[in-house]
Amino acid sequence: MTHAELLSLLLPPVSYRYSPEGGRLTASIKADGNSLDKAMLDGVAVIDGITPYGRADLLVDWERIYGLADAARQRTIQERLAALLQRINEDGGLSREYFIFLALNLGFSINIAEFSPFKVGSAVGQPLYGDDWVFAWRINAPETTLVPFRVGRSAVGEPLMKWGNELLEAALKALAPAHTVLQFAYAGDPSLLIDEEGDGFLLDEDNDYLDFS
Repeated sequence: MTHAELLSLLLPPVSYRYSPEGGRLTASIKADGNSLDKAMLDGVAVIDGITPYGRADLLVDWERIYGLADAARQRTIQERLAALLQRINEDGGLSREYFIFLALNLGFSINIAEFSPFKVGSAVGQPLYGDDWVFAWRINAPETTLVPFRVGRSAVGEPLMKWGNELLEAALKALAPAHTVLQFAYAGDPSLLIDEEGDGFLLDEDNDYLDFS
């Protein structure tokens, strides 16, 4: 039952000769009822918008609150949701493992190399890194990371497949420790493994397991 129908039931049964088929009173009740219908739908939309997945038209408001509005212009809905959820859930960290896991949540498999300056006692053949190299992180990532279209997370008109690393670079640069300099090297494919229970882990450059279960 619409609000217009509810309002019509409030009319006195005798004093007004109300006819649902026409008249000024009918038009007034219909206009008021439509306004109440819209108010109710808007209220339901706010409830649906409690999470970013609830209402696509409220995504821009989520991005504005979390400072992602400018970066979202050239991204797909799926990429925008991934960046937003990462920003909502971030709790900060300075370790390589934290940033590897951050990239993994965005759909990128990476590993991070750190450097040590050459010094007395260093092995023959070791690169002659200076003292400033202790502040460098090399982000090793695949040259191409594919982001497929996903029902429920992509919008009509978006490509069925997208590739690129802009989302990865933007997220890492925004959260990288202030004393670090990031280098991005796109080649190869860090070893991302998923076990039977769906837990994921990576092998770092020393073939040690980084467990994120």
